[in-house]
Amino acid sequence: MQVINSKEYKVKQGLDVRCHDNKAGFCVSFNNNVEVSVQIGEGNYHSNRLVCADEKQKEKRRKAWKDSDYYKGRTSPNCETAILFKGKFLSYKGHDVQGWQTMEQLVETLVYAMNLPNAPERKDLTNTIDDMSLVPRLKQFGWAVAGNKTDCPEQIIEMIKEQD
Repeated sequence: MQVINSKEYKVKQGLDVRCHDNKAGFCVSFNNNVEVSVQIGEGNYHSNRLVCADEKQKEKRRKAWKDSDYYKGRTSPNCETAILFKGKFLSYKGHDVQGWQTMEQLVETLVYAMNLPNAPERKDLTNTIDDMSLVPRLKQFGWAVAGNKTDCPEQIIEMIKEQD
């Protein structure tokens, strides 16, 4: 994967891609209010991760890392991903953040996120909430709730359950 340092790209069919100038990564936003963050920076979970407990050792490794081809070309054989809905992390594959994702897994994550349901135009409260402790989280994400009914799609409810 190679990251292009640029502010923002607009792509056909409602897909937005934002690259970070100061980080090695980008975000892909879909029409359904879902966003996928893809990162290969020094603290992210991927093959070129730079983590040390000792500050002196970390600085020494950071200098070597910055002199490496991985840093100069901002390349990595894998990456860290995260799915966000309306700016909040959604649990996917059992975690908020997925580390050491291959290119195939990245594509799988993008397709999964792109196909997640969006809030319906009308606030039809058609889905039942089995676990009422989820109500504050549903409201936090902006879903309508009345009693044990919500407009939140079941797939999103399941992802929120995984987080708690």
